[in-house]
Amino acid sequence: MGAKTEWGLMTWPEIKRAADEHRTVLIPAGTVETQGRHTAIGFEHILPQRLALAVAARTNAVVTPVVPFGWSADFEDYPGTISIRPETLAMLYEDVFRAVLSHGFDHLLVLATHIPNQPMIEQAAYKLRREFGIRIVWTNPGQLANVMLQRLAPNADAVQGHGGEPGVSLGEFLAPGSTVFEGMEPNVTVPEFGGFSLKRMAPSFDGFPVGLPLMLQDVSPESSGSGDPSAGTAELGERIFDLMADYVTELVNAFAASNTRVS
Repeated sequence: MGAKTEWGLMTWPEIKRAADEHRTVLIPAGTVETQGRHTAIGFEHILPQRLALAVAARTNAVVTPVVPFGWSADFEDYPGTISIRPETLAMLYEDVFRAVLSHGFDHLLVLATHIPNQPMIEQAAYKLRREFGIRIVWTNPGQLANVMLQRLAPNADAVQGHGGEPGVSLGEFLAPGSTVFEGMEPNVTVPEFGGFSLKRMAPSFDGFPVGLPLMLQDVSPESSGSGDPSAGTAELGERIFDLMADYVTELVNAFAASNTRVS
């Protein structure tokens, strides 16, 4: 039997041995928010957790328990969303990263689905670089899934979106039966808001993105999403997930061989 890979199932001597062996630690993180009308609320933390476990089985990395909560201010109007204030989230990330580093690990890779969480991860990583002299690395499985969808689906541009693809396919593959397939049709979003053009709910002016504190209710009040959920299948989700696992496995292997200590 090989070494354990799940942090929560390891004993403290096993954790110490893993640190002495300089095993990479994967920290999955996500959020709890609406994914349109059809995909489970927890998709964005289920994905990085399952991806981390799949990659650990290939690489002997260690996977911490998932950090499920994120900052989802624009989704707060919809039932089920659990949004954490940015300052609280930044402290949570810092404390998790600090604890792992304090046990002697020097290769931390965060799999963080949910773009709004990234500034808080960066904040913690820079602070701990100064304190521990170690570089933490992070990547976004959600954005990686979009890249893999483009490779596999000829209609990717038409179906991609929050509440559409690839979330529906991945969600049904990772948690069979969690998807509500009844009544699926393309999500409807308004083309403009407050004088700004919108594409996949992102505002822009004259082709250049601008920041705007939009709520999802402002741009997709009925669909609560964008893209086309009806294109999703568990089979496509499995193909996307396999490509994601291949990529992250290569990333972990390269990262494990790198020097993360600041000279």
